[in-house]
Amino acid sequence: MKKKFLVSVLCAMLVTGCSSVPQANSIIGGDVKVEEGSNEAEETGTDGEGAETATATDSKGVYESFLKNEITVHIDTEGDAGYYIFQRNYEEDVVTFQELVQTLVESVQNNNGGAKVDMKSVGIRYAYIDCGNDGAEELALEIRIPTNVEETVEYFVIKDNDGPLEVVYTDEGWSRSNIHINRFGYVYTDGSGGANTGSYGKGFIGADGKWHYIYTAVATTFTSGEDLSFNGDLHTAPSVGDKKYVFFDFDFNDTINEEVDDTFSYAEIGDIASTDPSEGYRGFFCADLLVDDSLYEDSNALKKFFTDAGLTTVSITDITKMIEEKENEEGLTSEIKDGEETPWQKLEVSF
Repeated sequence: MKKKFLVSVLCAMLVTGCSSVPQANSIIGGDVKVEEGSNEAEETGTDGEGAETATATDSKGVYESFLKNEITVHIDTEGDAGYYIFQRNYEEDVVTFQELVQTLVESVQNNNGGAKVDMKSVGIRYAYIDCGNDGAEELALEIRIPTNVEETVEYFVIKDNDGPLEVVYTDEGWSRSNIHINRFGYVYTDGSGGANTGSYGKGFIGADGKWHYIYTAVATTFTSGEDLSFNGDLHTAPSVGDKKYVFFDFDFNDTINEEVDDTFSYAEIGDIASTDPSEGYRGFFCADLLVDDSLYEDSNALKKFFTDAGLTTVSITDITKMIEEKENEEGLTSEIKDGEETPWQKLEVSF
């Protein structure tokens, strides 16, 4: 999978300006502590020396062994969506949990001009999730790395395939770009591309560990006389009074850098008071959109503006139908999509 730049818009950023994202309260310190069944047990991690490939059938026990540096994980090149952990650097390679974290920290430092990282401030959370809702557990990891330049949050999903453990998904967030994974492997992203522009991404990890892309939607809010970018140029919006609108560029084909096969729409923005950015956005915008079919009639000022500029647009109702069609095509069920939030637990380690 190619690198995907998935940023999207927190409501306050799009409508009123940028804001920071609350950070998880997790720390590193002490020995490895892993929740085993209903009892919390403390175990001392090894240095990874003599680690073996996992072959056990008890997935949770295998994952716990990995978190204690007793076995390794294979970096699967098919799961690369991230930036700091480029999967191609690990082709045919296996690493311990400690090596994975340390390599990630080094990559973050190198990509931020040698930024300083205090290992004691690195926060790690883990959870057992059920990708595809098939009853088989996967291990999800959240590794939060604050630096004196920027904070990076890397996510991993690791699967036990009755053989080597494999990383089947990884992607990263930062202070204005967030990733949410529910307990059935549904992934929804949101973040900021500026004061009035960003995007939302949707996809899910199937029961077989394969990534299923749904869409990425770039959203730009605008009012009268503001510039919009499409067809490789800037276009000035017509007079629309004091109403606020949003312009959408949808990519349903996982061709994020190619606009030619994208689908475009627009809508009037409604209520924003009920949005909660801390839990992410399950839809493709952070505020309510007003459904007004007259917006898409040929005589409408906005419709005429886009048509005259050579851009074909569809209604928000059409967009909703296209999303449903893509979800059905990829096998996304309502149970997976509407699954509960991942039950993250803090993992305390000392490397």
